[in-house]
Amino acid sequence: MEQTQKKSVNADQLNLMALIVVIWPGVVWYVERLFDHSDEPCGLLALVSLGALEIWRSREQESQTPAPLDYTSVFLALLLYIATYNMAPHLTAAVMLIFVLWFSLISKVPATYRASFFGLAALSLPLISSLNFYAGYPLRIVIASGACVALNILGLSTILDGTMLSLYGQQIAIDAPCSGVSMLWTSLFVAMLCAAINSLKTKATLLIALLSIFLVIAGNIWRATTLVIFDTLKPVLVSFHLPDSEASVHLGVGVFTFILICALTIFASFKLQKTQVETPAASLNPKSVFLWSRLQVICARYRMRVAHVLVPLCLIAAMLPAFAPHSQASLAVPPSIVWPTEINGNEVVPVQTLGEEEAFARDFPGQMKRFTDGTSSYFVRVVWRETRQLHPSSDCFRGMGYSIEPGPLQIGKQQSRWNSFEASKQGQKYLVMERIVNEHGNSWTDVSAWYWSVVMGRTRGPWTAITIARRIS
Repeated sequence: MEQTQKKSVNADQLNLMALIVVIWPGVVWYVERLFDHSDEPCGLLALVSLGALEIWRSREQESQTPAPLDYTSVFLALLLYIATYNMAPHLTAAVMLIFVLWFSLISKVPATYRASFFGLAALSLPLISSLNFYAGYPLRIVIASGACVALNILGLSTILDGTMLSLYGQQIAIDAPCSGVSMLWTSLFVAMLCAAINSLKTKATLLIALLSIFLVIAGNIWRATTLVIFDTLKPVLVSFHLPDSEASVHLGVGVFTFILICALTIFASFKLQKTQVETPAASLNPKSVFLWSRLQVICARYRMRVAHVLVPLCLIAAMLPAFAPHSQASLAVPPSIVWPTEINGNEVVPVQTLGEEEAFARDFPGQMKRFTDGTSSYFVRVVWRETRQLHPSSDCFRGMGYSIEPGPLQIGKQQSRWNSFEASKQGQKYLVMERIVNEHGNSWTDVSAWYWSVVMGRTRGPWTAITIARRIS
């Protein structure tokens, strides 16, 4: 009996070592994304917190006998990772690797810590850029709609136009920074951290995560409503010769909203912990107990069989980057592109593309070219279908080491709208404006709005993304 148990423990250790080898592509990709500055380094905070909690939990559990490895779940997660490797984006593959790692360690982790363990592991990934791309525009639509309803309830006649609010002839944009993506990540991080500290079970952890998402949306609706009212009253304040406090008000309302959301999340986690302790265990249905016991018997019967094939499967998964590299997006390029000779009312001429841009162009699913008018730089990208690689220009500047400061919506020549931000590095500062247009007269000021318009079939290509960088003192 003891010899059989010892063999089982050794098999678990061997398979666990093999599973650690599997995640090396994800580790390499994670380190590369960490040092290319293309995303916010928030994931490091979640990773450090996860490590600290693991050390704390391991000290509490060191006297307990480790449970056997859940081979069935690990096998299925690993099989899904291998089957979708060649078609899945790097971030999706990394999430599947987290599932593999989670199922590998779930038997070693207390039941009251498993859901928050997975949540912190997922938040450690570079998510901010992808969340801005996919969720930025839908969040802005929800926030703009909520602010429009709130303003009309307050008696201010407001009309909603996409993510624009029209109030007494004045148009106010709910721009990309107002989507609250960074605040959403931070709120979820606080929720997962509280769930881990308070030992919340899976159901309570899901509740606190959903609550934090709701609080972020509600908080940003309140913030947008407050700032719109302030912008409306600004002419009145100016008439009383009061100092211009727009930047301070925007910052103060944002900080207050963030603190309130975090405080409510922490309070809710303690309430859920108290409810979890006071609520007696529910009586189980005899039929469900029978089904669960039968499932455990089936898993135990095939456990060692799966264990024997897990190491070869891990070796296959570890060699995937060498034999089945991620496929790059490709587009059927038209015979010729009519490049612009005038952008935003300025005549432009083509110039040589920079080295880092040429490296990016090799994997870009379209064509790109650099122009100048003698003072400003113009970077034009053309694509023929939706693609994640048409990312915001702020990601490029951040990747080159610039610090980014979001700016207001700019109105160019011919009343064209441009998204803007300031990029600074080593005493150099640039005002960067960008927009996306097509030949049918459609235009977008951020890539998230463009992406969802393409996915929903509201626009036809090709699309041209124009970025203008003008050096400022």
